Amino acid sequence: MRRGFTLVEILVVLAIIATLAALILPNLLSVSNQSEVTETQATIDAICTNLAAYESDFGDYPPSSLSAYGIQTSNKVNEGIECMVVGLSTKNKKGPYMDWQSNQLVNLDEDSLTKKPFNSYLGNNNLWEVCDFWGNAMVYIHHRDYDKKFKCVDQDGISFTVKARKSKKLGTYFNPTTYQLWSLGLNMKNDDGAGDDVKNWKSDEEDEDAPSDGKKEPWEDK
Repeated sequence: MRRGFTLVEILVVLAIIATLAALILPNLLSVSNQSEVTETQATIDAICTNLAAYESDFGDYPPSSLSAYGIQTSNKVNEGIECMVVGLSTKNKKGPYMDWQSNQLVNLDEDSLTKKPFNSYLGNNNLWEVCDFWGNAMVYIHHRDYDKKFKCVDQDGISFTVKARKSKKLGTYFNPTTYQLWSLGLNMKNDDGAGDDVKNWKSDEEDEDAPSDGKKEPWEDK
């Protein structure tokens, strides 16, 4: 006759399983998180490559204001990244400069134009944003607009402001003559290119860990 497990033996087995889970699961989550960051960084790198081609043909990078393209929009939300998408989607010169995939574009603020941008490969009137792995729109600011603040909205409809990032150490903007492009990162909260934000510039540890100033605009309290 076979003897069943005693309560003590069952508890020992459960303790071993719990210990192994505590050791293994954090590593699995870390690997998963890193792959998500790597995928978002790869998207940013691909965009930067195509922005360089755009700049080579046009002599400048896409603006971060749609009015520069003669496009008037009332909500002014996620405008920088929308403007970048319009620029890279042009038929002018050697465009389009980016072969967008459907899972790369979102319209979190649900804005559109009465007609699609002139001479654009975009197939409809939506003002699209490039999204990161976690579904939030990326942020794009041309260097001419580094002194401005922009209104954005995340995938939950929460409004926040963004601004170009300066080095705390040097007091100068990162990428001072080009543009700043970043994702809100794994925590899905904007740190203006600091914290876990995934970005197109390198910064030292002091700047990496520095969060945004946390100041709110009036609409963020509504």
